[in-house]
Amino acid sequence: MTTSNELEKQAALQVAALMAAAARTAPKTRGVDNIKVLAIDDEATKQKLIAKMREIAVQLKFFDSNVRQALGIPLSVTGKSPFFDRKP
Repeated sequence: MTTSNELEKQAALQVAALMAAAARTAPKTRGVDNIKVLAIDDEATKQKLIAKMREIAVQLKFFDSNVRQALGIPLSVTGKSPFFDRKP
């Protein structure tokens, strides 16, 4: 049997996958495709992202605490990003 929490996490990841597909298949400026997409669904990486978001939020004087309860965090970036430049 699959619990409600497990189903909700599966649904969040499915939505992230659909968002990735939409970003990848959308028309690009001048036909240049430099969009990269990932979904953060493990707790350790999520906590690192939250810490970085807090660091930036101090400068912007804003932070949405709802990210702490997120089942996953979809990211979509263009160009170079430290999330994609690292080797596993």
